[in-house]
Amino acid sequence: FLSKLVDKFPHLLWSKTVIHTMLDLLQQMSASIHSLDPDTWIVVDVKLPYTSHIISLPDSVSKREETVINFAKRCGEIIDLALKWTPAQTKAILQNYVCMENNSLEGVLHHSGVSLATSQLYQYEEINKNNKDN
Repeated sequence: FLSKLVDKFPHLLWSKTVIHTMLDLLQQMSASIHSLDPDTWIVVDVKLPYTSHIISLPDSVSKREETVINFAKRCGEIIDLALKWTPAQTKAILQNYVCMENNSLEGVLHHSGVSLATSQLYQYEEINKNNKDN
């Protein structure tokens, strides 16, 4: 579904709202894994940032972890593609996200959205550095 949507509306890839929402959702999903007792089997509802929609995650911790890992992988692929199509704009969006979140991270030990954003920026810079050296 997502690939068809992006085929029709490629500008969604480098939309600030889309990228920020995606990274915020990743953080909320990730936090739902670690905030619960590992032996608990319940359905976890995560509110989609900036909307009234709710996403229900699987009932077991291992399934939630698998879902978050898959979502993080998909987010990384989307950001990779956005960096290829509009590198300057996407880098600016990711840097803005990291700065915004770093200002509000007091007491948070790990933020999955910030981690993914900084990782993608670093990988992009390394690839470009290597391409320039060749």
